[in-house]
Amino acid sequence: MNFAKALRAFEGHLIGSGKASHTVACYRSDLATFREFLSAQGAKDPNLAAVTEKDLLRFGEWLKARGFITNTRRRKMLTVRKMFTFFLRRKKLDLDAGQLATPHKVERIPATIDLSALRTVALALRGD
Repeated sequence: MNFAKALRAFEGHLIGSGKASHTVACYRSDLATFREFLSAQGAKDPNLAAVTEKDLLRFGEWLKARGFITNTRRRKMLTVRKMFTFFLRRKKLDLDAGQLATPHKVERIPATIDLSALRTVALALRGD
């Protein structure tokens, strides 16, 4: 399955399922990164039917080697997994990427403001 054709079909599915244009653009960007990876492996016109489970694992390593942070790597890999699952369900591809391991999401505790600093700011806003 030609990558460009697959991308158009997957984008059509995303739009048809009501995804926002920004969301579709993010999927497109993530899949452009995947296409770049496949091209770096020597595929001039990447064929999704030729992608193996090992290729998907190497994609995660390739992203890490290029300095993508954990949550970005996770998102890009989940996007690829979602596209492969879409085509698997439609019997267009045989590779089940549903078990593709992705990095664990990094959750950060939001920064909070000190109570005394908050009072100072609040008083400055009131003009006292």
